Amino acid sequence: MKICKNCGTETEDNKIRCPRCGYLFEEDMDSVLRRMKENLNNYKKEVTAENAAAKLPNAESQEPVSGPKERFELLAEVAQLKGEVKALHGEIDRMHASSVNPQAAPQAMGQGVPQQPVYYAQPYPAPYAQPYNAAAYGANPYGAKGGYAQPKAVEYSKRARSANRIVISIVCTLLIALSIGMFFQVWLGGDYGVKGFDAFSYIFDKDSEGGLRFAVYLEAISAKEFAGNATIANICRNFCKYVVQYGVLVYAGLVVLGFPILFSLGGKLRFRGWHRFFAWVSFLAALLLFGVFCWVSGFSALTTWFLVGAGANFVRCLFLIFYRSGTALKGGLQQ
Repeated sequence: MKICKNCGTETEDNKIRCPRCGYLFEEDMDSVLRRMKENLNNYKKEVTAENAAAKLPNAESQEPVSGPKERFELLAEVAQLKGEVKALHGEIDRMHASSVNPQAAPQAMGQGVPQQPVYYAQPYPAPYAQPYNAAAYGANPYGAKGGYAQPKAVEYSKRARSANRIVISIVCTLLIALSIGMFFQVWLGGDYGVKGFDAFSYIFDKDSEGGLRFAVYLEAISAKEFAGNATIANICRNFCKYVVQYGVLVYAGLVVLGFPILFSLGGKLRFRGWHRFFAWVSFLAALLLFGVFCWVSGFSALTTWFLVGAGANFVRCLFLIFYRSGTALKGGLQQ
């Protein structure tokens, strides 16, 4: 089997040209030249024999060597040889063009070869004598207009609005606002009356009413007696004090960082990972404050307002579980 260097098609060993693209196998060029030389020698011998027979003295007694039929066959042989030479010249030009400019090789295959009839003197056809026909084999390079079709890339349609994202964004925005509103309500009742916003007053204005309330509660944590030896009790007091002092601020910042959900109200922007992360971290911060408040002051000291604010973050986490995120393709497919 032969493999075409131009298009990679497999063909039989006795083929001189590729049946698909018309490429002339280089290893068969020697045989083509040899056959052309043999045909020329045969033609010379026939012409010489014809001239010698015409000069014989007893030519009247012999049968004529050359008649109209023989002359037609000789002319057909000459036309065939001319076609072979022109086909070979076209193939040589194509190979020269491919060595100089590989991109121009497919175009040179169909150029320089005239389209003319070929006559055969023998009863059998000579496949090597046929000139290259660009219309029969096709000279279009790969990817050109009219050639082999190229696969088209998947076209993405514009991102559609999602009713799922719109509804969940509205609910989560309301829950964030509810959680922020609870910072202005009393978290610890009884003798403390501490609000969540008092932690900001303690940082920026310790002499304010809220700052003083929060300072009193921190002193109560420092004076609390924890079980265990003095070292363990001191570690517990410091842990609870710093968790309350800075944990309220961190909790408020995490809740505020959930407000980018507002950009999803239009149903196009997603940021699902961002919303889920800060919703769960806000709930965990509220859960940590809940544990410290119960440990220091007891569960009875907590008010409903703190529980509502912490619970709003948990409900927001549950809603964001169903927050869908996908890219729409033409045809309605979802990935």
